[in-house]
Amino acid sequence: MATLSKQCQQEPAAPSYSEPTPTTGAGFPLHYKIKPMTSMQRAATGSMTSYLLQKFTIFAGDRKLGVIGEKSVMKKLIRDHVSMSDNNGRVVADFDENILRSWRPSYWGCQSFNLYDHEANGRRILSGIQESYWTSWWRGERQGFEFTSTDGVQYVSRKVHTVTEGMNKWFIVEALSGRKVAEMEESVVEAAGGAVSSGWLINVERGVSIDPRVPGFFAAYELTERTTTYLDCVQSVVHLVMIYLLVLVPLALVLLYFMPGLGPRLLFFPRLLGRVMAWRRGANAGAGAGDGAEGAGGAADEDEDAGGGAAPDAGEAANEGDGGGAAGDGDGNGEENNEE
Repeated sequence: MATLSKQCQQEPAAPSYSEPTPTTGAGFPLHYKIKPMTSMQRAATGSMTSYLLQKFTIFAGDRKLGVIGEKSVMKKLIRDHVSMSDNNGRVVADFDENILRSWRPSYWGCQSFNLYDHEANGRRILSGIQESYWTSWWRGERQGFEFTSTDGVQYVSRKVHTVTEGMNKWFIVEALSGRKVAEMEESVVEAAGGAVSSGWLINVERGVSIDPRVPGFFAAYELTERTTTYLDCVQSVVHLVMIYLLVLVPLALVLLYFMPGLGPRLLFFPRLLGRVMAWRRGANAGAGAGDGAEGAGGAADEDEDAGGGAAPDAGEAANEGDGGGAAGDGDGNGEENNEE
């Protein structure tokens, strides 16, 4: 009995296993919300580019955790991205799309991405790719994301509710076991000013090794891709120009290598164009000089006409004077004859 009582008084032994903890993002809340920044919040940043970029605030209860969304205009023109900043404006993590889509046959045209943690010296903590369209079509699922974390665990995202607008819902599950590790639910509310605000509620399960910030990046990425902005249109033009240069420049170099005589011929066209432009400028200058000469000739003709008109008038006056004088002489002679 004494031995049994001692065994009962002893504390239970600790379990031989321990719950996994996130390798990155430790201490980040497991429950938080992402919602778009208001106009007043954008104005408070004091940045004009804040109105061009899509940004969202992160709240855990009443505590603001930071800002997530597009960070740079120049980076946006090259690729889509999502950056997370703390309350001091310091970037802590970056979610970047790869500029070129996948060329693999099974993932042809799918978008790939990487997540970098700046708190861990910019180390890549996640890499993934969009699910294959044909695989999703065969299974009757919506295209999600397949990605692998730094600890080697493979995950996949599944949209489980997309029909009703404003009520989208995502699950992130382990690819092999199917265990749910995070849930993202869309939240649409009417704000105090009457405006409708749409965001995401993030709920990460306890005892999982996934970084709790990962679902937030997917949610913010979904919000940015849902809305087309002016920068998205400019980005399309930039990508088109880059593709043309990527194709035409190597093609021109190959042609010049295998056809050495093509270079002078190609250089002939700029020279020919320069000559044509010079000829046109000379022609325009000659036409202008001809118009000036015609104007001067016309003025001279008008002067001649004026002089010619004045000369006959003077001649007629002179003739009239001579006639009058002759008439006077005639009268005088007649009077003298009468007096005699």
